[in-house]
Amino acid sequence: MICELAEGNLDDFISKHQGPIPEDKIMSLFVQILLGLNFIHRNKIDHRDLKTLNILLYDNGERAKLADFGFARNINSMSTKLSNLGTFIFMAPEAQKRRPVPFKSDMYSLGIILHLMLTKKLPDYIDNIRSGIFNVSTDHYSTNIVDILARLLKKKPEERPSVKELLQDDYVLMTIEKL
Repeated sequence: MICELAEGNLDDFISKHQGPIPEDKIMSLFVQILLGLNFIHRNKIDHRDLKTLNILLYDNGERAKLADFGFARNINSMSTKLSNLGTFIFMAPEAQKRRPVPFKSDMYSLGIILHLMLTKKLPDYIDNIRSGIFNVSTDHYSTNIVDILARLLKKKPEERPSVKELLQDDYVLMTIEKL
């Protein structure tokens, strides 16, 4: 086993950051997570436990890496009997019902992570997750990032973008050019 010493995780970064996190910082971390998901999804790996504690930070919070692949599965070898895996609040509605949709459930979890970076709060389960309605103030953030959030948190998995589709988003592409 090879281990790397991380400086912290995204959960700690969010909780310790004073005031709203700057949008360019959020987008930088978000795109790095997205690129990590792109790598594993291209290799037919579904993470299934994507959350802020599983995003490790390096270089004073400038670099992000995916971690904890304990629940990850190769899509080609997934059994038909799926268990309720992951951390409940980060799980997609279909995964909470033990019907995860490979890759699309990871995208919902990415949306919860983005929501946390934008609001510094988890969405309320009853009011938001069940209804599929998430309100994020645009006082500090552009409509571009709020639109990405809305797309990721669609209740129906088929309405969520794939990693590949999100990597073609103009705002995401603009951030990639800055990395």
